[in-house]
Amino acid sequence: MKSVKILMVGTVFFALTLASAVTFAQSSAKKHLAYFPEETRFLFGVDLAGARGTTLYDAGAKWVAAQPDAQFLEKGLIEKAGIDPQKDLHRLTFGFVAPNPRGDAVFTAVIEGKFDKKDWVALVEDDSTMSQKKVGELDVFTFDDAGEVALPKKNIAVFVFGPADYRKKVWKTVRGKAKTVETQAMMKELLGKVDLNKHVWVAMDVGVYNRGGPVDVMKLTGALDASKGVQLEGQLDTGDKATADMLLERWKEKRTTAVLTMQMMRGEALLSNLKLEQDKGALNFETSMTDEQLEAMLAQLEKISQKQEQGAAPAAPTSEAVETQASPTK
Repeated sequence: MKSVKILMVGTVFFALTLASAVTFAQSSAKKHLAYFPEETRFLFGVDLAGARGTTLYDAGAKWVAAQPDAQFLEKGLIEKAGIDPQKDLHRLTFGFVAPNPRGDAVFTAVIEGKFDKKDWVALVEDDSTMSQKKVGELDVFTFDDAGEVALPKKNIAVFVFGPADYRKKVWKTVRGKAKTVETQAMMKELLGKVDLNKHVWVAMDVGVYNRGGPVDVMKLTGALDASKGVQLEGQLDTGDKATADMLLERWKEKRTTAVLTMQMMRGEALLSNLKLEQDKGALNFETSMTDEQLEAMLAQLEKISQKQEQGAAPAAPTSEAVETQASPTK
């Protein structure tokens, strides 16, 4: 797949790096929603331009640069198409549908940045595994058996991964010939709750990914601001007070394990600052950490990664340290 797939890998790498800190001030995020079909059940957005210069962004950029694919990213994009992922990609939004029986990832990615159709034409001409076709008024570039990309507007690229019927539905949506995710009742409700102007945001019908689990109905919204450290807030809505009660009890049972994990990562501030409040069937949460605490956690995660590569297990925190963080949350 070469150049086009490298772009996708690079942006996914960076998005997942930002997301790992929590696990999702411009109007363009909402404009991206017009490209996602109504069956979309999980939306995740990152404001790359707004996050640049923050501790979280700098850590993500450093991580991407250290990946084996980074040199291919540079050669495939900067040298061949004049696209610099660290400067020319401004915002990205991912939208996933419910898992299919085979468990394949079926999703659309909208990338906003400084590029134009001529860049993709040049890549097609340079890559024999790619081809170009017309879908209505759209020029669609195909790579692999399940990947396609089109530029419906200047500086907007829409990637589609999945079976042929899904890709056909997305292109109908992009062309304004099919309903968008904003017309679907549950996702419309969730999108109304989340702040799309934050550096990272998520709106997800968790229940559709959790069929057969303890909770069939669960809706998640969250938004993260990385201006100073990390500020995270959101809601997990089960629609039922008894279910929310059950989840709170499970959290109390598993809190010690969570504390151990966060102590090991030096991310205990996320738990000590956690505010968790129940509103009938919904659980509202917020937490934060300073730049200094975030830097300490990221440094520790890097050490853990290095030890794992060397085959050594990281040292566990002492029981005394765990006890200091094991007090009940609000």
